[in-house]
Amino acid sequence: LVLPHGSKKPFHGTNPIAFAAPLDNHTPYLIDMATSCVPWNRVADYGAQGRSLPDNVAVDKNGQPTKNHKDAVALKSFGGTDYSYKGAALGGMTEVLCSPLTGMPFCSQILKMNSDDMSIPRHLGQFFMVLKPDLFVSRASFLELMQNYLHELRSLPAHEGMAVMAPGDREWRVKKERSELGIPIPAYLEEEFRRLCGIYGVKEPDYI
Repeated sequence: LVLPHGSKKPFHGTNPIAFAAPLDNHTPYLIDMATSCVPWNRVADYGAQGRSLPDNVAVDKNGQPTKNHKDAVALKSFGGTDYSYKGAALGGMTEVLCSPLTGMPFCSQILKMNSDDMSIPRHLGQFFMVLKPDLFVSRASFLELMQNYLHELRSLPAHEGMAVMAPGDREWRVKKERSELGIPIPAYLEEEFRRLCGIYGVKEPDYI
């Protein structure tokens, strides 16, 4: 799915990285990101909306940049054209932790996510690390320093119309909005839901 820096052929998966740190009486500091420049579902989303892909996001079967989702066969690592080695390095680190360390196959050897026979195990390796902060500093000190760090970060002067956010801030805000107001459905997705309901004889949900 994802090109190593300088390669014409994909080798890594999107190899996402997640990290979380607790806060006292606040939602946790939370990172969840692909090491590709965008997740693959973003490509499908652009296509469903009839939009061209952004520059330098995807490549075609010849390894050349494409803005047409139908021609996209692989994603670039994050970091842009000249600096994608940064994203590729993180993707490689994830590969090492989830493949050689676990005895599982490399991403290039794993069955596609949507293979024809979903009963065949994919043998997808995962890696988890849990750290106990109070083995290093007191719990109170850790929580205080985390709070101070995020306060200073969010207090930085921002460009007009923008806010300096910590990882997870937007996601927690959207979660609250969705819980209160519901989940907005784009017109193209609503149309697809209606089509599938018709095919399978399922009653359309009341909210559509």
